[in-house]
Amino acid sequence: MKETGRVSRPVLAMDQTGWLRWLPGLHVLRHYELTWLAHDLMAGLALTAVLVPVGIAYKVASGVPGICGLYAGSLQTKHAFDAI
Repeated sequence: MKETGRVSRPVLAMDQTGWLRWLPGLHVLRHYELTWLAHDLMAGLALTAVLVPVGIAYKVASGVPGICGLYAGSLQTKHAFDAI
């Protein structure tokens, strides 16, 4: 039974070697469904809305200029999406 909104795929032999082993996001991009886009955009906005103020607050609390928190927040968001 396939669950709505869940990415499920069988483990293929080619997943263990080559580019897909080191960049698993390539498989998701190849099989991306446009019905996921609205949910992905909302998740990205929610993640950014939380991470940017937190990043700024941590930088200011540590004595570093707050603008560095914007860069840290954008990198965190990028890494979160790379993990997908």
